[in-house]
Amino acid sequence: SDILLAATSNGIYRSTNAGQNWSNSRSGNFKDIEFKPNDASIVYAAGTSFLRSADNGISFSSVSGTPSSGAVNRLAIAVTPANPEYVYLLAGRNSDSGFYGLYHSANSGLNFSQRSNSPNILGYAPDGSSSGGQSWYDLALAASPTNPDEIFSGGVNIWRSTDGGFNWNINTYWIYTDPAYPYVHADIHTLDFHGDRLFAGADGGIFYTDDRGATWTDISAGMATMQFYRFGGYPGDAGLLIGGAQDNGTNRYNSGQWYHVLGADGMEAAIDYSDPNIMYCCIQNGGLRRSFDGGNSWGDITGGISGNGAWVTPYVIDPHHPQILYAGYSNLWKSTNRGSSWSQISNVFSGINALAVAPSDPSYIYASSGATIQRTTDGGTNWENISGGLSGSAITYIAVADNDPEKVWVTYSGYSDDNKIYRTADGGANWENYSANLPNLPVNCVANQRGGIDALYVGTDVGIYYRNNTMSEWMPFITNLPNVIVQELEIHYGSDRLRAATYGRGIWESPLAPSTAAIAHAPLNDTEDTVGPYPLTVTITPGTAGLVGDSVLIKFGTGSFSQTAPLLPFGNPNEYRGVIAGQGSGVSIQYYISTADSLGFHVNLPANAPADYFSFYAGPDTVAPLLVHSSVPFVDIAELPLSIQAGASDNLGVDSVWVEYT
Repeated sequence: SDILLAATSNGIYRSTNAGQNWSNSRSGNFKDIEFKPNDASIVYAAGTSFLRSADNGISFSSVSGTPSSGAVNRLAIAVTPANPEYVYLLAGRNSDSGFYGLYHSANSGLNFSQRSNSPNILGYAPDGSSSGGQSWYDLALAASPTNPDEIFSGGVNIWRSTDGGFNWNINTYWIYTDPAYPYVHADIHTLDFHGDRLFAGADGGIFYTDDRGATWTDISAGMATMQFYRFGGYPGDAGLLIGGAQDNGTNRYNSGQWYHVLGADGMEAAIDYSDPNIMYCCIQNGGLRRSFDGGNSWGDITGGISGNGAWVTPYVIDPHHPQILYAGYSNLWKSTNRGSSWSQISNVFSGINALAVAPSDPSYIYASSGATIQRTTDGGTNWENISGGLSGSAITYIAVADNDPEKVWVTYSGYSDDNKIYRTADGGANWENYSANLPNLPVNCVANQRGGIDALYVGTDVGIYYRNNTMSEWMPFITNLPNVIVQELEIHYGSDRLRAATYGRGIWESPLAPSTAAIAHAPLNDTEDTVGPYPLTVTITPGTAGLVGDSVLIKFGTGSFSQTAPLLPFGNPNEYRGVIAGQGSGVSIQYYISTADSLGFHVNLPANAPADYFSFYAGPDTVAPLLVHSSVPFVDIAELPLSIQAGASDNLGVDSVWVEYT
């Protein structure tokens, strides 16, 4: 069949042509949708309430016996070909995300009855005694395809029932060091049967069982599905880095192998650039840790810090003094002994989510709280709000140029079109929107490549984009990179590599962007020649990837750039010549130079063309020359002859200048 149904946060969508076109069948926030086995006219859908369709998903209606939407925060559905009339619902409680109940229908979802509401099969404890759970985040349900009374539930752990949900037994436990239970990583998002094999998709990968859960096998090796938030490398060794990941803690990469070194949710991670044995990591909400033995053992270094940390708490090693750390909590804190003690150096924030220290002058510190960014130029003694002229959205990342403490870029989350990245060249006194053609998706991070051309990489929800100050637009920088959220970017200069921490596909690296073409040109002057053509000469120094010959162009017109002319090599190395066609009497002609290399990078002159351009007037001379001269004072005849100076200019150029005297 070509009929597809999709449950989304914006409603239920239906396609009748295999996904080419979609229409909305029902508004709302939905998490699960299932066809009745052997009868596609019956469809079940659930979010916080259960709906049933009898017309193949065209329309939906509610049924009796299900929990009220105010009591639950999420429902999961399971059906089975062993008895197509059976429908199971797993409900998470709205108040604490614990187990609200298991519901069963024996008549294709026309009505339901509750079969159990304990033990807490969505909690953390293996005996179901703990309170609460994570049904808002992880909730899964599967029914055996051969036994309609055998069902498996997924939350933090996996539970099994063999009597249709009246009674439950723990099947897997999220703590892998407990030998009493089979281990499957915490946070079960999906449970699916393929024949008699049951697969579980969790925050730690994919597992399966062939014996109804007596044993489980992890098959995640090589999948590269880690959800990294942040990472840090070591300048002296391209093969050493450390990163923090959602539900997979902190992980160290060394000599081609990954090692799990700390649990919980891993966040920002860093390696001391003066000593690779000194490492830092952080768990959720500011649990900052330090290691002196290369990540084998860790100690808490938050003693003395007050206030809360963000989910991903930012901290930075001073670029000149490795013993100095800065950490953003409710306010900014500084340590001069690698975290053994701390002092507060700000009182102007209400929670810091992004932080940067200028590489060229660490007394310049920039920090943001929501949409507000502040800076200090004296190491934290005084702070200044520099948010004026910026977007009102939440700032996601701050980067400072390697050679200028007042040149800064900030990125933005959200879906406000054309509000993705801003830059300042004067420490925030003035901001320029630098978003250009970036897609209307969250921009999560930015990295500046040293070298003087303001080379930038931004990480978005769909990959990486690149731009430098010779380019008017951003270019995708995604060759071989999966379509994935990029959370952080870092440049390893020792290996000339850009590295990207992705949320769901691990850490990737790429050679840095090649140098782009450099263009030089003396603009054309006004002319009385209305016929043309108008020759021009351009010097183009190719970048690393060379130039694509037929893309070296003059783009010109009168009010638009509707015409093009080629620029061709001529004479001296890197010299190109071309002509602009005449347009008629009395017109102003606008033009710019456009090039592209073999990798698709475009460079224009002026750099922001077509917004900026060159212009000259072709038509009758209506402007008189301009002379600038200061009169000669009276002198004695013996001092003759005199030297006379004057300045002469004209829109069509100056042919000759002479002096008449008596």
